Amino acid sequence: MNEYLVKKLREGRLNMNLKQSDVTKLTGIKNTTLSNYENGITEPDIDTFLQLCELYGLDYAEILGE
Repeated sequence: MNEYLVKKLREGRLNMNLKQSDVTKLTGIKNTTLSNYENGITEPDIDTFLQLCELYGLDYAEILGE
């Protein structure tokens, strides 16, 4: 698991003052799935990753470049 990706996804959500339950409501991603992403258990597919980056205002190219 990419530790940088895990860190940036969690930071992005927190910087937007969103709870995991808020992200679930906005995206339809299950709370447990989101938690698995943020804890490094699983990685999002590219479409989900891009959706989260857009929601969190993250630069996906920067994250993938690391």
